[in-house]
Amino acid sequence: MRPQDLVGLDVLVGLTYLDTEGQVSRQEQFHGVIERTDGTTTWVRLDDDGDGELRWVPTDMAAFRPAPSGTYRLESTGQVVTDPLLLTSWMLTVLQGEEGETYYEAEPNFAPLTNSRVPREWELTYRLDEARIRWTIEVFGDQYIGRTLLLGITYLTQSGQLQRQEQVVGTIMVVDFNEGIVVSCDPDGRQLVLPGDPSWLEKAPQAEYRLRSTGQVVTNPDYIAKLAKRSP
Repeated sequence: MRPQDLVGLDVLVGLTYLDTEGQVSRQEQFHGVIERTDGTTTWVRLDDDGDGELRWVPTDMAAFRPAPSGTYRLESTGQVVTDPLLLTSWMLTVLQGEEGETYYEAEPNFAPLTNSRVPREWELTYRLDEARIRWTIEVFGDQYIGRTLLLGITYLTQSGQLQRQEQVVGTIMVVDFNEGIVVSCDPDGRQLVLPGDPSWLEKAPQAEYRLRSTGQVVTNPDYIAKLAKRSP
C-alpha cells in the first residue's frame, strides 16, 4: 500500500501526549476519513458529528495497519466506532524550540492491541467478518509472507481455566482465509495453523524478547500476536 492509497479510507487514531520526562500528560482518540496525505503528514476529517475538524498524523506507512472488525469504545470520549478499516497509534512528546515554539516528536505505537506502550486507548469487542478479512488479505497479505512472527499461546480448559502458556517464533508461510495463517516454527520446523485473520498480527516493537517457556532470545521479530486456545 502506498501513501496515496490511504485517501478515502477511514481510520481510528490514538494519540498519547508525553512530557519531556516521558510521562503521559493526556490521551485522545478519534475516527475519521483520510482526506489527503503526502510524504510527511496525513490529514483526517473527523466524523464526530461536529464541524468535521481536520486533524493530522504523521505519514508512516508502517504505522497504519488493518483494524480487526468489531466495535471500539474510545477511552477519551466513550464514542463507539464500528468496523474502522485502519488503525494507527502514536506517542507525541511535547517539546519547545529555542524561540519558545511548541513542536512534537512523534513515535509510532506499533502494537496497541497486544503489546501497547501506552495506557489503553479503546475497548475492542471483536466480530468475525469474512468479507472484511478477505479485503485485509487482498490489500495487506503480501507484507506478512516470509516475515518473523513471535506468538504467545495460552491454553485453556473447556471451562476457561489456565492450563499452560507457550511462546514460539517462526516464519509466516501462508496467509489465506481458508487455509489459515501457516507459521513454520524455529528451530523445530513444526507448522502451526492460526485463524486466517491477519489483522491481529501487529508490528513488533524492536527489542530482544526472551521466551518464558524456553528461554530462547528473539531479536527484532517483524510481528507479534497472542492466541488463546480452549480445549474441546
